[in-house]
Amino acid sequence: MWVIRNGLLFGFKLKGILSENQAGESISALSGTYTLESFLTLFIFYLAYYILSSGIFPFILTLTMVRNMFKKSNLSYFLIISFSTILFTLLIMANHNSGRLNRSPILFYWFSGKVIGRYADMVLPLIFLISFIVIFLYRSNFKKIKYPVIITSLILLFSSQIILFSLLPPNNQSLSWVGFLNIFINYIFYGKLITEKFFSWPSLLILTSLFLSLVFISVYLIKKINLKKILFFLIIVFMMINLSNYGYNYIYNEKYLANNEQMKLGLWFNNYDSNKISNVLIDIRDKCEDGKDDQLALYCGYLNIQTTTRFGFWMNDNIFIGNVNEIENIDYIVSTYDLDFPILYKTKNEIYVYKIKSK
Repeated sequence: MWVIRNGLLFGFKLKGILSENQAGESISALSGTYTLESFLTLFIFYLAYYILSSGIFPFILTLTMVRNMFKKSNLSYFLIISFSTILFTLLIMANHNSGRLNRSPILFYWFSGKVIGRYADMVLPLIFLISFIVIFLYRSNFKKIKYPVIITSLILLFSSQIILFSLLPPNNQSLSWVGFLNIFINYIFYGKLITEKFFSWPSLLILTSLFLSLVFISVYLIKKINLKKILFFLIIVFMMINLSNYGYNYIYNEKYLANNEQMKLGLWFNNYDSNKISNVLIDIRDKCEDGKDDQLALYCGYLNIQTTTRFGFWMNDNIFIGNVNEIENIDYIVSTYDLDFPILYKTKNEIYVYKIKSK
């Protein structure tokens, strides 16, 4: 019924029935970038995300419990549910992101997608919980880490290219420490802060070596050190990571959101039009496109389907997107173009708010 409803309202085309984003994913699934190899690559790369974001040794200990799934006990039911959840999540994430983007500047040609850690973070508590069970109830598993260590090392060696993506908040908060290290290494070698996707041999080699070294350090910790003390240490590390994430998010918010011209415009308009529900029309020509100044793009998306607008975030009004010549029942127009209406407000980058009729 929803498909029929969208078709009647927006047209029986793929973008109308679904949305621009969903239609793009459907098309990419049939394109050359969406392949079984790409899917499997993203599947393994998300495994690497779990390894690194969990602190490595909790993942190793979790793998030692795979065999316990097949032993009849109350724990086996929990393990079946937990590992099934982790596997199902991996399948969804790999499928969702395979082939979504153009080829990236990396070595491995099959990596045509994108790692989005916020999808993976929801099952990290299961990995920690299983590792705690090993530490407190199944310490005999400490002697069964040979194959889990080999598997973990191979996954990290194969997946080290994920560092070439921007592993930063808000999408990759659990792995932001890798993103921060990547920025620091690139700054040392290239003399500038690089936060976007970037191929870097120094960063790739140094961080790959670091990941493998952390695996061997984890083996030593499991065999030689009191893991209860290590858990306390991990808590301190995770708290530091969270504090760094908070600092990054605060700086990012101040630079790109709180002081963004369109956000300020929305706050001004909401204050000006307080206690009223107005009809505000966004000029359909002001859509975000490649090469268009981000400050001047008033909306992104496909008309009224999954459309986003920055200045509309704070506005408690009815927002429409359409032709500025069709203004029946419209109170205000927001546009970057000169229109033959009274100008109510003008921003520094010449975004105009036009008042259409008195209220």
